[in-house]
Amino acid sequence: MSAAAVFCNKLVIDVVFVGEVSESQKQELEQYQATVKRQEAELVEVRQQLAKLSEIVDRQTDDMKQLNIEAKSVSLPLHSFTGNLLWLSVWQLMCRCFSL
Repeated sequence: MSAAAVFCNKLVIDVVFVGEVSESQKQELEQYQATVKRQEAELVEVRQQLAKLSEIVDRQTDDMKQLNIEAKSVSLPLHSFTGNLLWLSVWQLMCRCFSL
């Protein structure tokens, strides 16, 4: 249970059984109320930022899907690249070994 909840419970008990609230309790309650309002405003701001980020992610996802479709339509078979890269790697290794 949070400190604010404990304080509110104690305040309710004091009001019901004692019938009055001390000045310090009133001030503390006002501080908690101010804290809650500030946190609510922060939460609204964070939710707005999250919504913006979500929109950005959705746009980027759509862009990536489109780029993937375009890449598939113009790409060469993968085996030709793989073979060429393998021979290039072997050639580079030979050059290093024999200082060519």
